[in-house]
Amino acid sequence: MSSASVRHGSILQVKVPVPFPLRYVNSYLIAGDDGYTLLDPGLHNEDTEAFWESALKEHGLSFDNIEKIVLTHHHPDHYGIAGWFQERSRAKVLMSQKGYELAQAFWGEQRTMTQKMCKLFLRHGMDEDTAKQMFSHLEQQVFQVLPHPQVEVLQSGQFVFLGQ
Repeated sequence: MSSASVRHGSILQVKVPVPFPLRYVNSYLIAGDDGYTLLDPGLHNEDTEAFWESALKEHGLSFDNIEKIVLTHHHPDHYGIAGWFQERSRAKVLMSQKGYELAQAFWGEQRTMTQKMCKLFLRHGMDEDTAKQMFSHLEQQVFQVLPHPQVEVLQSGQFVFLGQ
């Protein structure tokens, strides 16, 4: 399984497959002095696990080479497999405060955002059947973000160095 990756100096762009029309999400492995920073690793499912195991091997890397994981936002195709990666690499996971709050609101144990969003759409003209389908779809996404990573929240204005 080829990782469909492209190297740009110390940055390895990896096209992680997703099972919907987008086809892939761009993830990045950025080489640094103490290991790699992984940016937005993708959804969590068996196919993505196999993909990453193959992609790391293809580039002569292991989970131990990952020193930190940076998540740009809460969408499952960016956040989803971060917890799985963290379990294997012991890397810290970094995310903005707002991104973390949204991840918890959509995917956390006390998630409330899906229900609120569907109610909002209903108030603004969405039909009941479509709202039910949307609710079901979003609830099924929860399984593609487990396990949740232990996140170190980035503060506004905080710098994160990626690579060398």
